[in-house]
Amino acid sequence: PPDQGLNYSLTPYVLGTVGDSSIDGITYDDEFKVGGDVKLGLSSSLNLDLTINPDFSQVDVDRQVANLTRFELFFPERRQFFLENADLFSSFGYETIRPFFSRRIGLGVPIIAGARVSGNLNRNLRLGLMDMQTEKVDETGLPSQNFAVLSLQQKVFSRSNIGLMFVNKESMDYEALADSLKTTYTKFNRNLGLEYNLASSDNKYTGKLFMLKSFGPESTENGFAQGAHLAYSSRKWNWRVQQEYISKNYVSEVGYVPRNNYIKFNGS
Repeated sequence: PPDQGLNYSLTPYVLGTVGDSSIDGITYDDEFKVGGDVKLGLSSSLNLDLTINPDFSQVDVDRQVANLTRFELFFPERRQFFLENADLFSSFGYETIRPFFSRRIGLGVPIIAGARVSGNLNRNLRLGLMDMQTEKVDETGLPSQNFAVLSLQQKVFSRSNIGLMFVNKESMDYEALADSLKTTYTKFNRNLGLEYNLASSDNKYTGKLFMLKSFGPESTENGFAQGAHLAYSSRKWNWRVQQEYISKNYVSEVGYVPRNNYIKFNGS
């Protein structure tokens, strides 16, 4: 067959806003934004995605939920840029122990630009690499922040895999912040994780074992999280055992971990 050539897609946008108000003390500034997304096929199974000044106004709103608990609720990601090959980033850990949650990036804070490489390097190795840069917010003193995440997934045996994840959140120009703001916004937060996903060839046994370590500028942010489960399913029997542990000083600012400082065992 002939050479495929360059495979790419461009999605630009132009957004303008003009406003006026007849109410005293309320004014609207005219706004003009230009940005867009670029998708480039590096190979038949590996894509590069770029976004500049993204606008997510077309995204569906979250459903309204009354939270009667003391823990944060989970809402799924709906922005298109974060959805492709999302399992490389979101499947690490458990539903309530996620070292990376993409909705920590750019909600209420403008995103300057971002890049993501995701897909298959070969038949057995998958790669996910993302870097996002947000603007600073003068009203709250929030500094410009950089979010970087690396995910590798290596297939082993017939259907199992080993995963590695590194997540880094870094505040830019942190030393220029006032002392009061330094207690509100951390200089950096990092998470390193390793996991093994078990899936037997006959699909009767499934399981997972993962370990996470957090790193921060203070010793109180250097914690540990771990979880494991094993399940068996056949026509006659279904059983599952699971264990979780999160230390008191485990911190995942870019993840979804509603609570820490607990040990949990459950089975069925």
